[in-house]
Amino acid sequence: MLAWIETGIRREANRLAKKRRRLMEHERLILDAPADVSDEEVVMVDTIAAAVDVSGEVEGSVFIQGALSSLTPLQWGVITATVLEGATEKEAAVRLGISK
Repeated sequence: MLAWIETGIRREANRLAKKRRRLMEHERLILDAPADVSDEEVVMVDTIAAAVDVSGEVEGSVFIQGALSSLTPLQWGVITATVLEGATEKEAAVRLGISK
């Protein structure tokens, strides 16, 4: 069941990434147009503030959730200790009662 869910999430992430690439290509064509006819060197993209990459963040989050859901409790403990809590590998091993 977990593999089926992961496959579905992966396919949806790929679909969203493909859609995002198409939109970005379309936007790039629009934003490469001159911002002002009198000044050919300034294009529209130079006059627009950067936006947050929400779809990229969602895609990354979905991938990470899929990867984390397949971890064993011990692997989850190691990841939590080293990545989230900043412990060294040695500290995590001692805390979890395993060898480095």
